[in-house]
Amino acid sequence: MEQTHRVEELIAPSLEALGFELPRGVGGLIAMSIVGPLIKVVNPKHVIVFGFMCSAVAAWIMSGWPMDALESEVILAGFVFGFGNAISWVPLSMLTFATLDPRLRTEGVVFFNLVFNMGTAKF
Repeated sequence: MEQTHRVEELIAPSLEALGFELPRGVGGLIAMSIVGPLIKVVNPKHVIVFGFMCSAVAAWIMSGWPMDALESEVILAGFVFGFGNAISWVPLSMLTFATLDPRLRTEGVVFFNLVFNMGTAKF
């Protein structure tokens, strides 16, 4: 016997998941837009440390969640985590290629992304 589902029943879980992933993306978007001018004024190494600290605070917040965590806690932690990752990514990439000869930057970017993708792959 074949089951039929209404479209709303199939889409609802994905929309709920979007509501929890959206703050991370918004935090990353805001961080990416301010980090460019920020690294002209502040040492990029300090910006990277600040980004790592934001990610650590978000992880600490998440470590204390009970099984019935509040939506506001999930949204706040997601925003801070996305902000921290994005604000540390730009200066990290900039410092990675700062000493590389411009002729080798294409190969450097390819290798950098290969290692990054292999490191973050989920097996």
